[in-house]
Amino acid sequence: TEVLAKALKGRVDERRLVAFSGPGFAKEIGERKRTIVTIAAKDTKVASRVKGLFDTGRSFRVETSRDVVGVQFWGAAKNPLALISGLLEGLSVDRKTRQAVLGAAIGELSQLAKRHGAQSSSFFTAAALGDIVLTSSAGSRNYRLGRDLGRGQSLAQIMAKMNGQVAEGVENTTSFRKLGRRYGISTPTFETLDAVVSGKKPASALLTLGAKPKAPAKGVWRRGVALIETFAGLGAGLGLTFNPRAALMMRATREVAKVAKARGGGPLLASPQLAASVVLTNGSVAGPTYEQGQRLATGKLSSGQLSALRRQVSSVLRDAREARVATPALEALGKALSPSSAVLSKPAELGKLLGSAGR
Repeated sequence: TEVLAKALKGRVDERRLVAFSGPGFAKEIGERKRTIVTIAAKDTKVASRVKGLFDTGRSFRVETSRDVVGVQFWGAAKNPLALISGLLEGLSVDRKTRQAVLGAAIGELSQLAKRHGAQSSSFFTAAALGDIVLTSSAGSRNYRLGRDLGRGQSLAQIMAKMNGQVAEGVENTTSFRKLGRRYGISTPTFETLDAVVSGKKPASALLTLGAKPKAPAKGVWRRGVALIETFAGLGAGLGLTFNPRAALMMRATREVAKVAKARGGGPLLASPQLAASVVLTNGSVAGPTYEQGQRLATGKLSSGQLSALRRQVSSVLRDAREARVATPALEALGKALSPSSAVLSKPAELGKLLGSAGR
């Protein structure tokens, strides 16, 4: 919108410019898979009007925002994050290393976003978190390009196989490197990633980054991230494809964020490694809580594991109720885990319950 406003030279009111972004693989949108996207405009009436053109009220849902800068910033940032996720997969490194490197990148982006004028709350929109989770999965072009780079192929070799498709992360990486220099913010991850993509450094150069994690987020986030990962595993176990799984994870993360804010847990971006854990969950490296969700969806969770999960969910729900925060997705999971519930033995019913909570 900045470029448009400059090019139009005042001929159009800037409040009428709209940014449209979010997690949606085109093939799945065409198949009517559940998808949520974000429309941002400075004028709320304009945003509502555009929403009315696209929101079907069913499979394709549109949310609105006034943070035009934030929606566009994170809509671009998700591409190099997907490149990094793919590179780390290609290098076959462990989850802890991936979390450190990806966390370093998210930490740099959060500083750039703040300096560039994005609102911190925009990280939880579909255009940000939802699209990051979706694009940092094996279904995206940027992820696959990064994975092939990590396996030793050159950018030219990879591009030759893409049949004209575009992986925006290549140019976005350079943009964020330049943005860091413009604002005087250190971005070693993006400096290194740019060198890797251009062939000046090996992919393994990324592994020297992200060594010192910040202090972990407090209480609610540590428990909440485990539940978000459980939701991701549930989505996979229930057979949800990329778009609806991203929607479910986004809903759960937003609810945990509300509880954390109300209980003084601080923002998720204050602990980039935890944010990285959420992103990695929907990619190629599943943690134990993701596998827990898968087993829950297929009825293979042991009684001991089920009891532990009940305690975990109950703990976050107790915080939510004390803070008077609505958490329908977490409530749905708590209801499904109830000893008196018949849902656990019927995966289809569990899917319906969680699906209705995500609307």
